[in-house]
Amino acid sequence: MPLYAQESDPRVMGWMQGFPPPPDKLIMQTDANDFSLPRLRWSVCHLREFLPTKEVSRGTAAPIPPNDLPHAAFANTAREIDALTFKPMNGHKAMTWEQSLLASYTDGMLIIHKGRVVYERYFGCLREDGKHAIMSMTKSITGRQARHRPEGPSAPSRSADSSPRFLASSQHPPRRGGC
Repeated sequence: MPLYAQESDPRVMGWMQGFPPPPDKLIMQTDANDFSLPRLRWSVCHLREFLPTKEVSRGTAAPIPPNDLPHAAFANTAREIDALTFKPMNGHKAMTWEQSLLASYTDGMLIIHKGRVVYERYFGCLREDGKHAIMSMTKSITGRQARHRPEGPSAPSRSADSSPRFLASSQHPPRRGGC
C-alpha cells in the first residue's frame, strides 16, 4: 500500500539521520531505489550529495527583489488558493488545492502572478532556502524564457560564442545554429 505524502516525509521516515545512519535508513546513489518512493523525496533535496553539480552564479549585480504582496494580503491569498476546489481528471471526488499538493507529493510550490509572488509553500525536506532537483521543469522554464526573449520566439538562436560563459564552457555547450 503506498504511503501518503505526510507519511513519506523524509523527516518522518528518518532517512539519513544520525551518524552513521542505520542501514535501513541509509540512501546511497549506488542503490537501485534511491530514486523510488519513498526515498525519492529525500534524494531530490540532496542531489548535490549524490552527483557532481555546479552552482551557477546569478552574477554580481544586486538581485531584483520580488514584488511580493504585503504579508496580510499574501496570507489571505494563500488561504484562498489552498481552499480552491476542483475535480481531478479521471477523479471521482472534488479536492482542494492544498489536498492536491499533498496527493501529488509536492515538495514546493511557487505561484507568480503579474510579477508578484502570491503563493509559496514547502513540504517534505524542502525549505525556503533549500535546493531541490527540478529535472523536467528545467525544460519548461528554459523554453518559456526562450519564448519571451527580447528578440522574439522566431529569432535565430545565438551561437555558443554569445552564450553565457557557464554554458559555453560546460561539458555540453550549446551547438552553433541552435539547440
